[in-house]
Amino acid sequence: MQVRLTDVSVKFVDQVEEDGVVAWVSCVLGEGLYLNNIAVRRRNDGRHILSFPAKKNCGNGLYFYFRPVTKEMHDAFERAILKNLGLRHSSISNN
Repeated sequence: MQVRLTDVSVKFVDQVEEDGVVAWVSCVLGEGLYLNNIAVRRRNDGRHILSFPAKKNCGNGLYFYFRPVTKEMHDAFERAILKNLGLRHSSISNN
């Protein structure tokens, strides 16, 4: 699955905290849907993954503002954004 992202903007964090966030990303999907507050996280195993913005309810349930609805779309999104950042999808990186 191909994801066309343009106008990718990245803000790297100054110091990586316990939550593993290394950067915040905004982008335009297709020809006109602006998405922001996508977190790039480094897991304990060094792999980089994306987290999409969500609101927690009082029972800690998540309500996503937007997110891919299939694994294939999520993987395509992850590949497109991480490639844009110079990171390999599902790879161990020291970036």
